Amino acid sequence: MSVASNLKIIQEKIDQAILSTGGSNQSVTIMAVTKTKPIQVVQDVVAAGLLDIGENYVQEVLEKQNHLADLPIRWHFIGSLQSKKISQLWGRFHLIHTVDREKVVKKMGALAQQSQVIQPILMQVNVGDEASKSGVSLGEASDLMGLILETPGLEPRGLMTMPPLSEIETEARSYFSTLAKLRDKLSAEYGLSPKNGPQLSELSMGTSHDYVWAIKEGATIVRLGTVLVGARSYP
Repeated sequence: MSVASNLKIIQEKIDQAILSTGGSNQSVTIMAVTKTKPIQVVQDVVAAGLLDIGENYVQEVLEKQNHLADLPIRWHFIGSLQSKKISQLWGRFHLIHTVDREKVVKKMGALAQQSQVIQPILMQVNVGDEASKSGVSLGEASDLMGLILETPGLEPRGLMTMPPLSEIETEARSYFSTLAKLRDKLSAEYGLSPKNGPQLSELSMGTSHDYVWAIKEGATIVRLGTVLVGARSYP
């Protein structure tokens, strides 16, 4: 099936998920995850009407940005952040989703001071406490958010997570609910609102196998690869 055909099915499922929770005002951004995919796939995504593109690998995304500079793409970085490569990413993304530790925040703060560029970010949280995944722990999330808020040049927009894989809806939704509750807790703790500093309005959670469940728990950005553009391509 084409990207456009896949998108139609996805949008119908998203609309149904929003209706099922009574969240008629909920807005969900579909981000196409195109890591390892050729440039033509990105062009197909844009032609289908999606402008939010997520990439994981620094060199790959920089090459795609150069080739597709004429398209009005909103680029998202969703890969692990290496301190030595952050300078290559700085100021080139609509949103960086994976800010997860003090070292990264301080590196970004230094780059912001040098460049006078403000970078919108999300704080990545490891809601399942998995050793194999990046993300600040639930117990340390408040301290890291405090550091982000006091670092000039960083504009926190919300939270992101990659929870443990689960085929059980109640279990999967419990992880997404945890992130939503943490967002509310941090907003209250730091007095964040549209009238008082940044608003943590974004919840980046949900991928191809569980995005419907994530939306039912308040996701505002879903990261879709396989269901939208097909299985990942390997070299």
